[in-house]
Amino acid sequence: MTNTNTKTFYKQLDALLSVEKKKYLELKTILVEKQNAIVQNNLKELQDSIISEQDMLQEIAELATKRDAVSHELAALLGIRDRRITLTKIMTRSSEENKERLEKRKSDLKSILKGIDIINKENSKLLEFSIHNIHELVSQIMGFNKISPSMYNLSGKKDDSHNQANIFNIKI
Repeated sequence: MTNTNTKTFYKQLDALLSVEKKKYLELKTILVEKQNAIVQNNLKELQDSIISEQDMLQEIAELATKRDAVSHELAALLGIRDRRITLTKIMTRSSEENKERLEKRKSDLKSILKGIDIINKENSKLLEFSIHNIHELVSQIMGFNKISPSMYNLSGKKDDSHNQANIFNIKI
């Protein structure tokens, strides 16, 4: 009976890891859409992407909870008594066939997560750059910049009466 239970838990774990992989790939697609929205300065699409990302992260968290429960049950059947159960620990007590399948799932997930991490870092830099540019633009418009360009009057002489320049100083 223990062997049958073990096989069942291996199948459940493999199925959960397969679904988790699909969800992470969907998340990666959402993050690329988010990146495109940032680059195109499309606020509506950015908001939609953020909502989709949050929904997907919730689904992934629920899957992770299920995976942890199955992993703990399987670990107990394999005689692993650690508090933190990992795929690596399960693989150390698994048959070659199960070990290879789990190693493949683990490798696939690591690769996808690495790609997600790269996209997240790129998105962070893009947002940081956008915010910096907006700040600079507002500073220029409002005259908060530290550099005061020279202003000249109609006769062509330098006029130092303006402390700072902004678009509101322009007279036509």
